[in-house]
Amino acid sequence: MGERQNQIMKKLYAIMLALVAMLAMSAFATSAFAVTLLAEWLLNGSAIVTADLVEIPGTLALVNLDAGGVGITSELLCTGILVGTVGPMSADLITEVLNLLNEKTVEPLATGPALECTNSKNCESPKAWAEGLPWETEAELLEETAGTFFADYLLNGEYVAECTILGIKAEELCTAPVTAIELTNEAVGTVKSVFSDPFQELAGFKLGTCGTNAEVAEVAGEGQITPVGGGTLAVSSGT
Repeated sequence: MGERQNQIMKKLYAIMLALVAMLAMSAFATSAFAVTLLAEWLLNGSAIVTADLVEIPGTLALVNLDAGGVGITSELLCTGILVGTVGPMSADLITEVLNLLNEKTVEPLATGPALECTNSKNCESPKAWAEGLPWETEAELLEETAGTFFADYLLNGEYVAECTILGIKAEELCTAPVTAIELTNEAVGTVKSVFSDPFQELAGFKLGTCGTNAEVAEVAGEGQITPVGGGTLAVSSGT
């Protein structure tokens, strides 16, 4: 084989290597990012035409990885009832957060009725209040390399958490631009909603902010989305 042919073969080999590298990078990029599609709320197996009233009783752990800005992790377990609507299509909304006495917990100065909370870690005399209502949410189908999941994306959810830490009362506003909530259809006709840090990370979102400290607010726990007027509720891919 002549010198010119050797040079041509070397160039072709280099081009082939470059193409293989480009294909590999393209495959990595495709697998690294989740794909989301709009889901659909169903009542009794049919698409919801007019927003349907729902309640979501449950218990959530509110975690602050740097409570009061003193490097201490606090955690309080709070029980209450989210009230809102689902449908039509993928839309849903949280309009009220009630304690177990059916009292609204929204209070700008954090002095009104609070959620029922217990100290789980470094949070004496725990209290919590919802803020910034209504909270807009939207059901979507999340397609990721780990699998396919239904998710409810809660926008700009806010709450005030109060703890006494080392004898000092600390009250902070915690917020997150987007909170990813995993949805699962239950055989009893309700939809389970699960808050967790792993699912938040899977969906590609960071932890929330408490006070001026970013990426310190975790929310974990679950509730059951139940139609107030009865019937069976489900979330569907819409296909």
